[in-house]
Amino acid sequence: MNYVGIDIHKRYRPGKRRLAGSLLGGSASVATAWVTQRTSNKRKQFQADFTRREALYGQFISECSAHALHSYEQSLDKSEKLLSIYALLNRIRLCASDGVLNAAERALVAISEQYFKPNLSVEQMRTLIRDGAKADPLNHSPKLLELNSNRCTLCCDIELGS
Repeated sequence: MNYVGIDIHKRYRPGKRRLAGSLLGGSASVATAWVTQRTSNKRKQFQADFTRREALYGQFISECSAHALHSYEQSLDKSEKLLSIYALLNRIRLCASDGVLNAAERALVAISEQYFKPNLSVEQMRTLIRDGAKADPLNHSPKLLELNSNRCTLCCDIELGS
């Protein structure tokens, strides 16, 4: 079909190209917004998980510290006293790395073993306090918790493509 000497298809080609360019540019904007939103949501989820883990580890450390001190002064009269630590340990199993879990289990074993040893005298407690970190059953836990949080941050950054 010719219309005054010009092929009608040639008249529409520039318009088709402009329309295709607009569609391509618009779809690139939509894709960029989607990826940005997805990355933002993943980071928010990671931060919420990290905060929950941090609170859980804090509870575990507080509970173990109280029981560790108690184990030096008294024998275990009821096994229910260790229930709270075992409950926290089982919650840790759900979200912790192997290193953190091993440190938590070692701390629980150390506390349990101390309950079955003879109670310490006041002088022995004084010496124990002076020794500080050597006697602390949780001595390795903060380092492992720090390693666990760094590992998770690294994994999240790799997963998110940062």
